[in-house]
Parts: sequence; C-alpha cells; structure tokens
Amino acid sequence: MEISPITSDDITQIISLTMEHLTRGDYVADMMSQSAQSGNYFGFKVEEDGEMKGFLTYKRGIEFTLPHPEMLEEISSRFPEKEVFTGDSFYVDSSLRRRGIGRELMRLSRDRMLQQGGRYFLEEMWVYPDGKIPAKSPTDNFGETVYERLVPGFYRELHRYGMCCPVCGEDCRCGAFVRVLELKGDSE
Repeated sequence: MEISPITSDDITQIISLTMEHLTRGDYVADMMSQSAQSGNYFGFKVEEDGEMKGFLTYKRGIEFTLPHPEMLEEISSRFPEKEVFTGDSFYVDSSLRRRGIGRELMRLSRDRMLQQGGRYFLEEMWVYPDGKIPAKSPTDNFGETVYERLVPGFYRELHRYGMCCPVCGEDCRCGAFVRVLELKGDSE
C-alpha cells in the first residue's frame, strides 16, 4: 500500500470513485473537474497493487457542496478565507478501513495545508437520517474546533443540482455537520 499526493492524472479516477461511493450526478463531475483545473485542488491518495483505494481532497477557500449563503457569510466573517482550506471528498475502500488510513490521509493533508499557509480546515460532513456521521472520526484530533453547526436538511436540494444522495436517493433527508478546525501540527 502506498500513499502519495494526487496529480492531475488522478482526477478521472477520483471522480469515478466519488460517483460510485459518495455523491452521484453530472454536477459532481463538473465541479470536481473545474476544481482540479483551477490549480486549487490538493490531496492524497491511497493505492494498493496499482489501484486507487482511497483519497482525501481539499481546496483553498470556503466552499460548500450546495449554496448556503448565510453560512458562507457567517464563516467568512469569522475566518480569513485565504487561511481556510475546505475538505472536498474523502473515501477509503472498505477493505482498508479501521487501519488508520483515514487518519494518515488527514495528517498528511493537514501538514500540507499548514505548509501552504492554512490555519483552518472547514469540513462539511454528511449526517445520515439515522444520525451517523461517517467521516467524523479521522479529523477529530487534528485541531481545535473553533466553529460547529449541525444543519438538518442541508442536502435536501441535491436533486436541483443534478445530484443523487447515496443514502436517500433523489429525496435526500441528510443533514450536515459543519465544523471549522484550527489546524495544529503534531508537536503543538
């Protein structure tokens, strides 16, 4: 197993895995392609036997999956956008889970964000109708929470953007747990 930075050659595979395991729809592919072409798209991938088995991607600035102008304004007024990185996609194949790979992807990403002048990490995590937050634990220990908000129905408009929830289908009932972490290195 090997973990390395993503490159432009990885975007097609990241989009494919995102559409297969996370959110589906043309909007997702377009949004990820545009981000990758902007030069503002970073992350790390996990490969096993030459096959991508996971990734964590992020970009500089404050951005949400769907427009939420009131939350964007609230967060922008508290944190300088140039110091914020927003998590984009996070996936680890089930065959590799519970082995610390998610934490390692986050640690590498956090260290890279700090090197690039980042001070904060904004994460928008899906909250399933049963209350489960699948991506929460890998990021719990990598900074101090300086903002958090649980937003019921955060993704209810997915269908209007040509996306489909992997849990609910077109009639999404998922919420989001939005959190900003102040990034801290291992020695802090």
